[in-house]
Amino acid sequence: SPGSRGTGDNAAFDHHPLTAEELGRLSAAISGDVPGLPAYPAYALMVEFMAYSGLRAGEVAGLEIGDLLFAPGPKCS
Repeated sequence: SPGSRGTGDNAAFDHHPLTAEELGRLSAAISGDVPGLPAYPAYALMVEFMAYSGLRAGEVAGLEIGDLLFAPGPKCS
């Protein structure tokens, strides 16, 4: 039908999002909590941010500090 998008010979993509537990383990591994793996804590934070915000890599790459709105919250002591 007009306006519909064909998939050609590609099989339909079946989404399998990470669970919160899987995301936590991935973040821990990236941040260096797994022996034998290098630590990249900034990337671990980025992975969590992307997972919970739904932003894609290109969108995160284009972010500037002015794009973020920080909601008021409890004060840290």
